[in-house]
Amino acid sequence: MNAGSRAPDGLDHGMIEAIAQAAHSQYLSTTPPQSISAAANHPWKELADGYQDGNRDFARRALQHVVDSGRRLVPDATVRPDAGVEPVFSEEEVAVRAPIEHEWWMRDKRATGWTYGATRNDEDLLHPDLVPWESLDEGARDKDRRLMRGLGTILAAAGLRAERVPPGRR
Repeated sequence: MNAGSRAPDGLDHGMIEAIAQAAHSQYLSTTPPQSISAAANHPWKELADGYQDGNRDFARRALQHVVDSGRRLVPDATVRPDAGVEPVFSEEEVAVRAPIEHEWWMRDKRATGWTYGATRNDEDLLHPDLVPWESLDEGARDKDRRLMRGLGTILAAAGLRAERVPPGRR
């Protein structure tokens, strides 16, 4: 795990891998094609190791979002991502979680050598979104909001769902 990633206890490699692959599929299916870098626009098995690792970092962060919001993961073979999955977060929670996701994403990117650049350059590890949330344009903010809104679908594709932990049991 990169220095900026946080992960709740008890996660196994298989769970992280399943969530990472589901997150990548969700990204490809929900992001406008012109917004996807050429390096990321591949099926999982053809994706470069660095991009797979980035999705694994997201999987760890996503699980931390679940825990931090008073929920837990539950294996559920009956959930299907194509069957109208219940969102994990309300719109109010998305508004809170998205900037946190962006901050965690920046820590992970910086930990792997990325720095700010006005134009994205994967070879030189430059990215225009390595700025505080307040400085992001709405398109970049929407990437983080889409991730938080789509977390239920991502988890369902991995055979999981998030449920609230009753008060007093956290």
